[in-house]
Amino acid sequence: MCRRKLSEHVRRGHIDLRRWFAALVLAVAAAPVAATDGFYDPTFGSGGRRLFGIGVDGIDYATRMRVLSDGTLLLGGSCTVNNVVEPCFAWYRGDGADLNHNYGPGGAGKSFPESFADFPFVGGNPDWYFDDMALLPDGRVALLGRNAFGQCYLVMLLANGTGLDHSVGVGKGSANCTYLNLLAHALAVQSDGKIVVVGQVTGQSSNYDMTVSRWQADLSAFDPQFNGGNPQLIALEVGGSSNDSAAAMLVQPDGKILLAGTAGTQTAFARLLANGAVDNSVNSPGFGFGPLKDGRAHFAIGSAADVSSIVLDRYGRIAFGGTSDGSWLIGRLLADGSAQDMAFNGGAARVFPGPTGFGGALLAIARQSDGKIVAAGESARVAASLSRYWGAVRLLDDGSFDASFGFAGLSSGTFTDESSGCCGFTDSGQAIAIAGGGIVVAGFGKATSGGANAFGVARVLLDLVFADRFE
Repeated sequence: MCRRKLSEHVRRGHIDLRRWFAALVLAVAAAPVAATDGFYDPTFGSGGRRLFGIGVDGIDYATRMRVLSDGTLLLGGSCTVNNVVEPCFAWYRGDGADLNHNYGPGGAGKSFPESFADFPFVGGNPDWYFDDMALLPDGRVALLGRNAFGQCYLVMLLANGTGLDHSVGVGKGSANCTYLNLLAHALAVQSDGKIVVVGQVTGQSSNYDMTVSRWQADLSAFDPQFNGGNPQLIALEVGGSSNDSAAAMLVQPDGKILLAGTAGTQTAFARLLANGAVDNSVNSPGFGFGPLKDGRAHFAIGSAADVSSIVLDRYGRIAFGGTSDGSWLIGRLLADGSAQDMAFNGGAARVFPGPTGFGGALLAIARQSDGKIVAAGESARVAASLSRYWGAVRLLDDGSFDASFGFAGLSSGTFTDESSGCCGFTDSGQAIAIAGGGIVVAGFGKATSGGANAFGVARVLLDLVFADRFE
């Protein structure tokens, strides 16, 4: 088994032999010989992966994935149809065999909301771009996107994806969420159905500040119980006047809203109370967020770093992933954001050159129920190459590489065997989730050099022997 896996991965150009041998020595020393986590799951799709087009022009980019209650994988992104960019969705069966034809207009298993006759056009430009999506408890899908002029929109799709939900948005099924010069990046749905949108706007100092707005569950207006019905702006003030942007966010179990992104060239974090006020010691004496308890935190990691994804562990600590100087970045903060967690990699974020050793970008992070951290992104196929493999990594709770996963904690691959050469292709892992008894990576790729770009999904093996009782 080990010999077959080695020859296959060497043939496909996934690994450098010198790096692999060192990783093998570490893996054999630290993990059982039978460990197979991180390798393609043969019961999923075609040998553990699937590449599929859903548009008609062959320019499809999946950037988000959510797992439905029936195990279906919902992928969202931007597609080009008749030379027009549209937000697009694909509902894919949990076994990776085909689209799930219980969803989408006419049971197509895919949907292009802009193609609906009732889709709201704002600004008169046909191009619309996908930014993020969130699932509501009843299965409806909240879509965040923008048009070519940067105007923000929220759209609510029915649970079966066949059309817009006209019970919201004053009967339109949508709302124009633009204010100031908002660039929205992420959204989340609270337990009460209200929708939180984060991104960046130009602040009083004429530089970008983080921004948060909260919408009523029916998309009729801003929530009057959040910052008096107004968006909230947070300036990190790194070096006096940095450009600050929130790229990721989550709503904590206590209702507080956690933001993560960049401040100038540093990783940046901020937290708001449930009412929209900044979580500082004035609003809740002695319990503010960040080193100064003023609701903000920023940490320099390399010469330039950003955060693209965050998740809480069972102790409330903040695990984050992103990119630092062209390398993958994973770190963890204490629950109050006051410092990096000393129990994780000695109090320093782990920075490494991706699963292939040639650099890339970490784009998504998740947590297993046993506390291990998994992340996905893209990693250069060869040195100084623009071509990428999708990559994945798993870390133990202490921040060390999990030797029972892939090759010494690292894994990489393609969404189709045809693209497994060294050059001319990019397979990008944009999202990661624990689903169907494995670890699922979703994104986009190509079957041939210069060919059509399509949605991609792969599942690698996962032997989860411990379930987190607190989750």
